[in-house]
Amino acid sequence: MARALLQTLYELWRREGYITKTHCIDSLAKAFIPSIETREHFFFALQEQCVVYLHQTLTSDPFYIPPVTKPDARHKPNRKRSELPDPAQPAWASVNRHKSSKFQITCRVEWHIKARIQAAAHMMGQSQAAWIEHAIKSALLDHGFSSAQKRFDDYDRRLDSLGRREARSELPEPDVSRHASVNRADKSTTVRISKDLAKQIDRARQTQSRSQWLVEAVDMFIKSAEELPTESVAPRMPRTEVVGLRFDREFYSELASIITESGRSKSDWLRSVALWRIETSKMTF
Repeated sequence: MARALLQTLYELWRREGYITKTHCIDSLAKAFIPSIETREHFFFALQEQCVVYLHQTLTSDPFYIPPVTKPDARHKPNRKRSELPDPAQPAWASVNRHKSSKFQITCRVEWHIKARIQAAAHMMGQSQAAWIEHAIKSALLDHGFSSAQKRFDDYDRRLDSLGRREARSELPEPDVSRHASVNRADKSTTVRISKDLAKQIDRARQTQSRSQWLVEAVDMFIKSAEELPTESVAPRMPRTEVVGLRFDREFYSELASIITESGRSKSDWLRSVALWRIETSKMTF
């Protein structure tokens, strides 16, 4: 019923240009659904359908308003038996299935976390797998990775003609995998910030992730040769937000020396740099 009502409202807007006011819907619901309990369930279902539709609209192409329909799944065309790798076996056999471009990650979570994931996915009109995949991408962006690319090597600019990082001729530890931390060209670190500072960064970073914004702030501060401000004297707030940072390994060695000379801890220094950039941005405007 909720989806049918939303489709009707959409058709009224598309064909006649009418936009129904919310109090009119409430009056109609009271007239056609006398039971208060049933009416409350109906409005809750209508709210869920609106959330799903708004999510589809936000993720659609610009200047395109999608119809109120459940999006059809894109199925690959069926192959003829002669086109199967092993025609003697059924089409659903493992050897005959399409190879997926994605990998499956198995993990165990507590029951209350699973319940929250299920509820959040339902509110967004997604499957649990799609919701978790979106959450992983968001977390990667917050930690400085680029989830839009298949490779997360955005920090070393020594790339070949195809946009891939050039392999180094020598590794610090040749007997260890080149993917090991000691052989990587970058250095990872983290810093904890308060929710208040996180909100200030979010207002200033625009299209950048928190990690990209803070890495750029460090580079700007070192080039500016200005004095580092003391951290905010406001009441200390719990530092519950974690920001992951990745620096070039050689640059990180220089950065560690600068932080040591300042007499501060790494986290205190990075938080102060964030405040410095926020104040600098205010003065610029």
